[in-house]
Amino acid sequence: MNFLTYQRLCRFEIQTIPTQRLVDAQIDARCNEWIVKAIDGVGCMDSFVVKREQWLLYTQGLDAEKYIVQPHLQGRKISLSALFSHGLAWLICVNEQHFELVQGCYQLRQILVNALSPNRVYVELLQQIAQAFPELWGYIGIDLIENTEGCWVLEINPRLTTSFVGIERATGINIAEQVLLMLDAEPCLHVKRNDVISVKL
Repeated sequence: MNFLTYQRLCRFEIQTIPTQRLVDAQIDARCNEWIVKAIDGVGCMDSFVVKREQWLLYTQGLDAEKYIVQPHLQGRKISLSALFSHGLAWLICVNEQHFELVQGCYQLRQILVNALSPNRVYVELLQQIAQAFPELWGYIGIDLIENTEGCWVLEINPRLTTSFVGIERATGINIAEQVLLMLDAEPCLHVKRNDVISVKL
């Protein structure tokens, strides 16, 4: 997550994972694992899980100005596929992400597109994000961690995401067509089918 994104989420009181710049990091002794990632990284690139006892070994060689630190939260990994336009948002589908931890780094292995039913929590969260980031426009992917404490915003991806490739097969919605429609009007998201599509990497 870009650190500026984190700051704006906090300003609008949207639940997100506590994030520090590595150069300023104060490590909570109650936390056993941390995620260290590039401050402007994409997806899982240049990010890794660090146990508390390995902290100095993993971080002493990094340029602390270029990394952020987050507690390693456990929970279901979800992505929301959505359309945004000038402070409004429309939920397309809810996807489940499956990762593998390889030598301390997360690697995305599979996405189940349209795996979960949309609900009020996801819809309201999207509207909060849309109001916090009115400059978002077009297709956007939102990554979440969901656990007993709620939904935590992990990433906001203003680009095509891996889930995109399965959306039309899962729902019958042509995203490119809807984005073009948004140039003059609101999208028209009529679900033609309700299938779960597996995208493996």
